[in-house]
Amino acid sequence: MRLRGCGSVRLLLSEAELHGALGELVQVVDTSADVRDMIVATAVEALSTSVKEVPFELKLEALTRWCDTHTHQDGRLTALSTMQTSWQDKWKVGSWVRNCNGKRHRVPDAYKDAFNLALARSGLGEVESFEDKVDALMRWCDDNPGKQLTGSTTTWTAWDPNWKMGMWACNCQNATDGSRVPDEYCAEFRDLLKRARYGEAPNFKDKLDALVRWCDDNSGEKLKQKTTMQTYWDDDWGVGKWINACKSSPGAVLDEYREAFEKAVVDSRYGEDAVSFATKLEALERWCAVEGRDRLMQKTTMETDWDPKDPVWKIGQWVAACARDKSGKAVPDEHRARFYKAVELSGYGTAGTFAQKLEALESWCDARPGQRLNFSMRIRTEWDDEWWPGSWISNNRPNSKACKGPPPELRERFAAAAKRSLYFQDDYFEAKLDVLERWPVDNPRERLKQKITMRTDWDPANPVWPIGQWVSSCLSSGTKVPTQFYEKFMETVKNSGYEYTSH
Repeated sequence: MRLRGCGSVRLLLSEAELHGALGELVQVVDTSADVRDMIVATAVEALSTSVKEVPFELKLEALTRWCDTHTHQDGRLTALSTMQTSWQDKWKVGSWVRNCNGKRHRVPDAYKDAFNLALARSGLGEVESFEDKVDALMRWCDDNPGKQLTGSTTTWTAWDPNWKMGMWACNCQNATDGSRVPDEYCAEFRDLLKRARYGEAPNFKDKLDALVRWCDDNSGEKLKQKTTMQTYWDDDWGVGKWINACKSSPGAVLDEYREAFEKAVVDSRYGEDAVSFATKLEALERWCAVEGRDRLMQKTTMETDWDPKDPVWKIGQWVAACARDKSGKAVPDEHRARFYKAVELSGYGTAGTFAQKLEALESWCDARPGQRLNFSMRIRTEWDDEWWPGSWISNNRPNSKACKGPPPELRERFAAAAKRSLYFQDDYFEAKLDVLERWPVDNPRERLKQKITMRTDWDPANPVWPIGQWVSSCLSSGTKVPTQFYEKFMETVKNSGYEYTSH
């Protein structure tokens, strides 16, 4: 639907005024409110004619008004610029000017001079000169004294509110991307880059000075490894990580600055325990004083008021770390007797004896004959609700560095129980070789390939065994095949039809 003779109405009325006028107009129509609203909506849609119907003179006046209200600091007119007009709330003035300048929309002869004047004032399509860019770099240096210009630095300019000044400087210095410094600006450009500290890498003294400044600005606070600070070379420099790197590699600290560095680290309280040993020992004694507690384990935690952000303290891990320390530095001499007495009261390290654990493993095997024990399986015992028998077997296997192994009088019983649990079943080459021998019998018409798998009863949780990958692994590394089984293994592989290609 289109209302005739109304093409110029929208030039004189805004959309809100148009709604009001049409609303008053349809009041005289004797109909319901819903019908009147529909008439208004249809009329507004019909009167929403293309902006092309707006006279060129009004658009030129709008462009002139934009130039009057936008100063140089506000930026140039771009293709995305919009403004409010009587015919459209967000009229794309920049797009219209670009189309007119590109001859897409014809500029009437009577308005050519006025249009060209407004176009020049708007700055649309104006190419910034090298001098403009140098002036922008100079303003940046004045506004950011001491700060370092990097490749990612951006700044506001009249031609681009987010101009990549650092990238431009890099291109000019390297003469890439068609950028070249005119001869008359070479000296000035070089001096500005020096002022901006472009390409300047911070030396050890610069970093040490930054650390000293952090200590002065944050007196009494503890510097952590995740602490960062603002410097001229990085707005978010990891000062804590730098200290950690220097302490990990003594050669990173220059001899002439070593004394000053160590003093600054002490002042920063880096690595200092925020909670004293005496305070933690008192918490351990309070934990032991509570009746009815189970024994203290490494996973035990307790609530404290030391850190409101993290009230849960891992007391078990702290006790374990102190108990493992062989240097004697973890437990101060003045607290040593109290600490070990509290540890004894807590029951830490008093898990079941080797004989008790062996009996628990044998009971598990009796209750589940033929089932394979996994590393992740846990069983309930009198000393631990979630005891890991698989981990215990691994730690006590021959040549294990984790434990001393079973006592001599229990060595045979332990080996028998471990064998019954099938925990090391996947390590037994003979058992796997027996399965490989059965494979060509069960699959006479199929050739064994690396992607083939088969089901076994070794592990109920993972019954699918990649037999093809195991054969490939054995062929690629002869150390995996025991000497006494080598001939039998090679013959079995040949019977299976497996083709191995070395790379």
